[in-house]
Amino acid sequence: MRLGVFGGTFDPIHVGHFALVERLMARFGFDRFMFVPAHVPPHKQSRRITHPCHRVAMLALATDGHEELVLSTTELDSDPPHYTVDTVAKLHARYPEADPIYFVMGADSFEDLTGWRDYLRLVESCHIIVTARPGYDLDADHLPEDVRQRIVDLRETPIETPVPEPGEGERTRIYLTADSFVDLSSTEVRERARDGRSLDGLVPGAVADYISKQELYSEHS
Repeated sequence: MRLGVFGGTFDPIHVGHFALVERLMARFGFDRFMFVPAHVPPHKQSRRITHPCHRVAMLALATDGHEELVLSTTELDSDPPHYTVDTVAKLHARYPEADPIYFVMGADSFEDLTGWRDYLRLVESCHIIVTARPGYDLDADHLPEDVRQRIVDLRETPIETPVPEPGEGERTRIYLTADSFVDLSSTEVRERARDGRSLDGLVPGAVADYISKQELYSEHS
């Protein structure tokens, strides 16, 4: 089984996430694509993150009816501290038929990869898909040479082109893509909800209804 894994706060999940997943599903031919909501990441501790129960509920509503999209609370169910390398190991243990998994991260995370806990072990344990907007200048100079040799640049490659598999003696690769083409952020969605503006076209309808009924992101929430 080919399994893609997308971690993040998803506060809230929005159509940009789904557009990205649709392109990655087409490019990599995933059998399943998994959303893994995170606890508060270290780089986001300065702002309030919506309670996990709400973020999980919105993910469940958004993925309902999509058999190929699944939700995992692996990280939320684990005791802190939470590190991606440990989450990936737990997912491999639970889904051995998907080893190695394909872990999706944004360009900003990729640029900070050397600051992640046991990042070299992470690179060895899973494929990494880096998603950036078209034209974004991805720089890998911060990585050791042996890690840079794992990089496969797909940014100018048509989505229907078969993705190169690891060669003999290789286990995992780092794939650079320009598939994050929807200019939308969860911050923008939260700001619109706070101001009482419509979320039509920004989040799935069921998620918009949930945000409204639960009064998420409002000033008095």
